Amino acid sequence: MDKLLNRLKLWQRFAILGLMGLLLVAPPFYLFLSENNRNIHFSAAEQSGLKPGAQALDLLQSIQQHRGLSAAFVGGGQLASERSAKEAEVNRLLLGMSSMLAEGDGQDRKMFARIRDEWTALARDVSTRSLATVESYERHTALCEFTLLFIEQLADQSGLSLDPDADSYYLMRAVYFDLPRVAEDLGRCAPAAPASWPPARSISRAAPSCTDCSARRATPAPACSAPSARRMPPIPC
Repeated sequence: MDKLLNRLKLWQRFAILGLMGLLLVAPPFYLFLSENNRNIHFSAAEQSGLKPGAQALDLLQSIQQHRGLSAAFVGGGQLASERSAKEAEVNRLLLGMSSMLAEGDGQDRKMFARIRDEWTALARDVSTRSLATVESYERHTALCEFTLLFIEQLADQSGLSLDPDADSYYLMRAVYFDLPRVAEDLGRCAPAAPASWPPARSISRAAPSCTDCSARRATPAPACSAPSARRMPPIPC
C-alpha cells in the first residue's frame, strides 16, 4: 500500500483525498436538501390554503348575518334593503371562492358546489318570502354548519392542520376551528334570548313607583337609641 501511494503523483493524492471528502459530505448534504425541499413544499401548500380559508370565513360570517336579517324580513317585511345587500355580498364571496379552489374533482370542490346550490335555493325562498321564519332559521343554520365543515376541509387539504410548529398550529386551530364554532354557537343563541326575557309589563309592574320612592325618602330614619352609660371599672394600680 505504501509503495502504491509512493508511486502516485501529488495531484492524484489530492484527487483521492477530495473523493473521500465528497463521499463523506454527500449523504448529509442530500438529507439536508431533501428536508429543506420538503419544508418548502409544505409551506407552499399552507400558503395556498390561506386565501380560500379567509374567503370561507368571510362567507360564513355573511351567511350568519343574512340569517338574522332574513328573520326580520320573512317575519315582518323589515330590513329588506339590508338583506338584499347581504345576499349580494354572499354571491360575490361565492364567485370569488370558485376561482380560488384547486381545479379537479376534489372534496373541497364537491363541498363548495353543495354550499352554492343550497344557498341559491335558500336566497330565492327568502327573497320571495315563501318559507316560515323557523324554516329560514333552520336552513341558514344547517348551511352554516356545513360551511364550518368546508373550512375544516380547506385546513386539512392545505396542510394547515398538520403544521409542525406548536405556536402556528394553535393559532391556526383558533382561527379555523375554535373561533368560528364559538361564533356560530353564540349566533344560534341570539334568536332565543329575547324569548327567555320576562315581558316588559311584568318588569314595570314589579318596579316601584315614583311616589313610593319619594315617600320612602320623606320618612325619617329611625333614631338610634343612645347607648346606656356604663361606668368603667377602676383600673387597678
